[in-house]
Amino acid sequence: MATLGGFSSPAFEISTCPSYLARVKGIEQFLSGSLADQIQWLYAHGTFIMGIRYYGYKVNLYLLNDQYVEVFYHHKRDCIERIAPLDTRHTRMKFYFDQIKLPLFSSR
Repeated sequence: MATLGGFSSPAFEISTCPSYLARVKGIEQFLSGSLADQIQWLYAHGTFIMGIRYYGYKVNLYLLNDQYVEVFYHHKRDCIERIAPLDTRHTRMKFYFDQIKLPLFSSR
């Protein structure tokens, strides 16, 4: 079983749709795919930046091309629940800024 940012997911066992993989050019197209397709694409083309704990989730931050995305892994359910673009206005940003400098958003 493969891993994504330190945790395993059975979603990697699902084969992805070749047409999805061929057409992903931007974040909007990436997010239009199924969760299984997003996981596969992110695993192959994303760069893991860091992980934080946020309530019942481990949230992994990835860089995909020039966009940051968050992967929400629910450890009690042992599943990735969603992948979303980084919301720079969310209070979670404090957890990222406490550990790393994000050059596109940091005013430090």
